[in-house]
Amino acid sequence: MNKKVSIVVPIYNVENYVLKCIDTLTSQTYKNIEIILVNDGSTDNSYEIAKNAAKTDNRIKLYTKENGGVSDARNFGIKKATGDYLILVDSDDTIDLNAISKMVSILEKYDADMIMAEKLCFTEENGIQKNSKEIYDTMFNSEEALKYMLENNTIFVTGNLYKTALFDGIEFPYRKKYEDVATAYKLVNRAPKIAYTNEEMYYYLCGRDGATTSVFSEENLIDNLDAHFAQFQFILENYPHIKQYAYKTFIRMYTSAHEKMRLNNYTELFKSDKILNMYTHFKIAIESVDSDFIKSQLEPYRLISALVLSSNRKLYWDLFDSIYLLKK
Repeated sequence: MNKKVSIVVPIYNVENYVLKCIDTLTSQTYKNIEIILVNDGSTDNSYEIAKNAAKTDNRIKLYTKENGGVSDARNFGIKKATGDYLILVDSDDTIDLNAISKMVSILEKYDADMIMAEKLCFTEENGIQKNSKEIYDTMFNSEEALKYMLENNTIFVTGNLYKTALFDGIEFPYRKKYEDVATAYKLVNRAPKIAYTNEEMYYYLCGRDGATTSVFSEENLIDNLDAHFAQFQFILENYPHIKQYAYKTFIRMYTSAHEKMRLNNYTELFKSDKILNMYTHFKIAIESVDSDFIKSQLEPYRLISALVLSSNRKLYWDLFDSIYLLKK
């Protein structure tokens, strides 16, 4: 268990977080690592912080490039990777100091192509508070892993350990948000043997200003729709046995998108061909999904929203204020 692990970290305007991230990487108990820091045109002090850190550890390789977004920075870093295994870490997140050692051990125990570990959301106010539970690991095939991701709404590319070769021919979409959704299913599809551990070893910062999940915009909403719709179609075509979970995820996503459109009064987007073209697939999903299954998977408010929306989009828009009260 001494194969080299490449850690790819895109950096963009995270001067308050990046050093803590780097410290958890250089302090890993697994020592045969390279840390690939990709400065994506930061305009704050992030690059200087990374440069100073690189002087203290020769395993750090620092690159700087014109801003191209997180996907472009990840693609750049992956191409520079020389390790047998690879892990993606965001620069405002941290990982357990034993994370790489444990993941390498489990991956090699199962002779797997990748390992998925549980993630933990934390806030700056409350810090990292791991859940107390019995730790276990197991093995998935591609279909089982996709089902787990859809069932638990946990679609991440960060914090998993991959055989580096899995990324051959797979890139993150340039300048697109929700790049995890757009890419995760492709990697899982390519990995016939996937290890899993329920131990929380990756800690991601929730609610940071400027993060994708904290910003609502038409562009973000469209990227979210496109990524989820492509995933939905891929699973229906290639994994029909888990289509109920694909229906559920698409119904949730499309309904949520309409909620955001209505809250932000994106009337032109509501009328756009892209949204209307997906609406046909949304209605088919509503008609095709098992009624007992969808009732067990969606919150009552989300289910009512989906049913009204599938009946009549204009009615949903007009009745939104009354429907939204059910969420509170």
